Amino acid sequence: MDERVLDEDELSEEERQRLQSAVRAMVELGMGAAYGVEEPGEPDADVDCSARLSKCRAVCCTMHFALTKQEVADGRILHNTQRPYFIARDPDGYCPHLLRDTMSCSVWERRPTRCRRYDCAIESKG
Repeated sequence: MDERVLDEDELSEEERQRLQSAVRAMVELGMGAAYGVEEPGEPDADVDCSARLSKCRAVCCTMHFALTKQEVADGRILHNTQRPYFIARDPDGYCPHLLRDTMSCSVWERRPTRCRRYDCAIESKG
């Protein structure tokens, strides 16, 4: 059996979609947990959230993503028990750490890496 790890660019689009579908199905069935992988050393995004909030309406607080192993181990960020260890979502689709009255993050100083690196200014240009 070939135990070599393939790079993402070595997969055909069909293989990539098949694997993504299989992982989603396993997680939804409770057969596995997915951890996010973040490249070390990448800087946080430099976004003035208060200035952009009227345009983005906290779109970053609706993203679905897996927490890193460290974020799960720290236990400070709520995760989805049905899809371990994805960020939790409230019934309205927003992160439970979002303070609705101010549309600010209640865990800003210790928010997940994925949140730290997301730049809505770049996303909205495309």
